[in-house]
Amino acid sequence: MNVLDPPIFLLLAASDELSWSGVVAWVAVAGVIVTILAAAGSLHADVLQRGPLREIDFSTADVFIGFGFVGLIFLDQLMIGLGGRVVNWPAAVEQGVRQIAALALVAGSVYFFGKAWLTDAGLRKAGFVPRRPVRDLVYTVFGTPVAVILTFATLVAVNGVATAAGYPSPEVNHGMLEQLKTAELQMVIAIIVTAVVVGPLLEEIVFRGLLQTLLLEVFGRKARWTAIVIASAVFASVHLGATTWHALPGLFVLGVALGWIYERTGSLLPVYLIHAVFNGLNIAMVLSGVGAESG
Repeated sequence: MNVLDPPIFLLLAASDELSWSGVVAWVAVAGVIVTILAAAGSLHADVLQRGPLREIDFSTADVFIGFGFVGLIFLDQLMIGLGGRVVNWPAAVEQGVRQIAALALVAGSVYFFGKAWLTDAGLRKAGFVPRRPVRDLVYTVFGTPVAVILTFATLVAVNGVATAAGYPSPEVNHGMLEQLKTAELQMVIAIIVTAVVVGPLLEEIVFRGLLQTLLLEVFGRKARWTAIVIASAVFASVHLGATTWHALPGLFVLGVALGWIYERTGSLLPVYLIHAVFNGLNIAMVLSGVGAESG
């Protein structure tokens, strides 16, 4: 089981029972949320500029090493996830590449933690130690429904358009989620731990913590939206081997929501909790048999 591939998406509308009223409802609710956020000025670049800085002591070598870890993860999905659709890789090759990517994910997390630890007050500035725990929990409470609704709305909309064009997506759009249908109790527990605890923790440290911080080092401290967008695109793309292309826009939206919260709070706690809850919802829907009926 690959810690890089936690269950991310359960598409809520099955291709053969697509409810267009459901699509419209999801998109309408998402539109209202975005409108409210925009009206409140939350999406303006100045809001992010007021967020705390990481101030991690990165050297030029650190930037290359950090990008190298992310690059190995990306290469795994480029080679296996995308290339695997046209090349029948031997099982040993595929397993080896995925193991390298999983190790890169762990190593990237440890590397970012180590750099923060070696910097004065770095663990707090990098977000490993919450600066304001109560505020972080507030962001978690309000950010979770917003991230979930925007992500699911994107998934449903993409599925609707794809179905209309003759390219429907599977109801359960993740290999690990599919395993839950027939897995024994021990495997179910292992999947839940991987998806809700290990996967979100490592991914948030690497894609929000390490990658967004490195991007700010490259583009400048004011380029927070640029860092969020690029990190979210990479975050979405590295799941291509575990999902179909239908899930990528939703993953990107989830990444943007989590990236915004990280830049706004400077804390990894709320983004980890939201990611974990989101994965947990997907698992709960599969185990309870919810999916096609909830579209």
